Amino acid sequence: GVDNDGFVEIPEAPKKEGKFVIHKIDGSRKEEKLAGAVFEVQNLQDGTCYRIVTEDDGCAVLENLPIYGTYESGIEGPCIYEIQEIQAPEGYCLDSAVHRIRFSENPEEAIIHHEMTVENYPTVISFSKKLFITRYILSFAI
Repeated sequence: GVDNDGFVEIPEAPKKEGKFVIHKIDGSRKEEKLAGAVFEVQNLQDGTCYRIVTEDDGCAVLENLPIYGTYESGIEGPCIYEIQEIQAPEGYCLDSAVHRIRFSENPEEAIIHHEMTVENYPTVISFSKKLFITRYILSFAI
């Protein structure tokens, strides 16, 4: 449209945002979705931290993330996020890997979507009925 002074108003481009989805599965049985995994997601540009938890469907979703910003050095660029599991689902080992994602701007999309799958493996504890030093079977062990 045109404003009162005869200038053409140029609408502001819609702000693009990021959406991030984690799929948490059992590493031995891929069809098994895992609830209760807690992840910390940190924007490396501004230090903002988020915590998300996987639901019964094994998914955790984080929306409305900035995809572009300014680093402490003053340089602008795509936002980089680090994702780390900080609590494993009950009965599973913690995945200590740190995952990094960067949202790349796609001019066709208003929401830039990123998905990742993280596997956990069950915690296994085994006991022996043998005496540790002599390796003899303990008769009183049940």
